[in-house]
Amino acid sequence: MRRLLNACNYVPAGVFFGFAAYYLFQIQLGLAPSDPLSWQLYLSISPLFNKAASVLASFDTASAVLIVGLLGLAGFAAARSKEWSRFRFIHFHAALLVVFAGVSNGAVYSASAGSNPVGASAFAFNLQNIATAQPVYVALFVVVLIACAKVHRALIWSMRHPVRAVAPVAI
Repeated sequence: MRRLLNACNYVPAGVFFGFAAYYLFQIQLGLAPSDPLSWQLYLSISPLFNKAASVLASFDTASAVLIVGLLGLAGFAAARSKEWSRFRFIHFHAALLVVFAGVSNGAVYSASAGSNPVGASAFAFNLQNIATAQPVYVALFVVVLIACAKVHRALIWSMRHPVRAVAPVAI
């Protein structure tokens, strides 16, 4: 059970790697628009990342891949480090927002950008759509929620049990 809970630390990094893959599939579709495998892969993860991608709409695709990929790498590096607990807190909650936006938007996915707001208003969540979302997305949401709960527990424990350095005694 403990190993399973420790594996939850890596899932938010995987969310950002999947987000980078979403942009890479967009690039692949631009290069080879008639490839059916690219379309199948892109359309399978589009409902999860389409709403969150509108926040990065002001960046070009290559910059968005770089930003999201670096977030994934940093999250993977911080997954087990106790020194990076505050970064993990922010990173896990950003991943939770990305997944929650996808889960709440998954049932009403549209390929056009006309129906999706751009910017901060893209995160206006519709909780009624969670019941009709794909079970894989809901399971991913629950795992990221468990990771957020773990980081909350670790931060609260570190606040209650601070490490106190003992000053060396001069002889």
